Amino acid sequence: MKSVLAYSHTIGFLSNEGRGFNNPIDMCIGPDGLLYVLNRAGPEVGIRLPYKRVSVCTSDGEYIREFGTGGIRPGEFWWPSSIDYTASGEIVIADEALDRLSFFTPDGQLTHHFGVSGRDAGQLNRPSYVKFASDGTLYVSDSMNHRVQLFTTEGEYLASWGGIGNLNFPWGLDLLGSDLFVCDWRDDSIKVLDEAGDITATFDSEHTGLYRPSHILTTNSGYFIVSDWGNNRVVVLAGSDPVQLLYGQAEDSKWAEDYLQANPQEAEARLSANLLPDLTGRQTARGEPSANVESYFWGPTAIESNDLGDIFIVDSCRHRLQVYREISSSNV
Repeated sequence: MKSVLAYSHTIGFLSNEGRGFNNPIDMCIGPDGLLYVLNRAGPEVGIRLPYKRVSVCTSDGEYIREFGTGGIRPGEFWWPSSIDYTASGEIVIADEALDRLSFFTPDGQLTHHFGVSGRDAGQLNRPSYVKFASDGTLYVSDSMNHRVQLFTTEGEYLASWGGIGNLNFPWGLDLLGSDLFVCDWRDDSIKVLDEAGDITATFDSEHTGLYRPSHILTTNSGYFIVSDWGNNRVVVLAGSDPVQLLYGQAEDSKWAEDYLQANPQEAEARLSANLLPDLTGRQTARGEPSANVESYFWGPTAIESNDLGDIFIVDSCRHRLQVYREISSSNV
């Protein structure tokens, strides 16, 4: 295998409010280059509802602000699942529990929302991912209806693709020209849909090794980067061929370093801890290495990139972003 991505730095650490993340699930990058990180948090009890928020920071980890809170009223989140930027400069957030898509200004003011629970065309059942096309079309992974639906930003229904027998709990989406790439979560595959919504290609698990993929990102050089959620890793594909497997290399973020500097007893205990233990027995089973080795990915859910060539991997159960950079030559 070749090296396509190289580790750069880490952003974030666990924080219930303010500077930090709490089970980040997705992120997007605004036209100003700022990162908008969606914190799912949980469980859904009163004291924890403020942990559900959007954290805003720079690509090198400077904390800017936050907005949002948990709840069921307009502008609040219960099971926030995905975030993206619209062509008009608004932010849209999907909520799986409320079957709702909410639109905000960049500073967090609610502008409008739409969404009706159900199975009929235009209705939603656990929307898990949102993706905007350059023409303003909103693509929504309508997971428990096993389809991708297309809307305008005002909620006008346009089309429905997939359905039972074609998609099986779709999650992450990406667009490449007129092709839509769908992480077909329960099928352990990537499906490619054309502009009519027909499946034209499948990257199956037998070939890719994927297990419950959550998101796919297409790089400018032609590689596909997949958050292989069920395997706690990231897979780089050239076409449908795996060329690099990433398991995480996180180091302390600037936020964590500041915290440890202010809490020397915790810093001392951390220095004496074995953060890269030898794993034996059950610790080597699927999912267990990530729970035991802090630097590894643990539930990577989403991937995003900026114009500087940074690749941001949302490392949900470790409450951070692991940042990589592309170092390989073009695959185009």
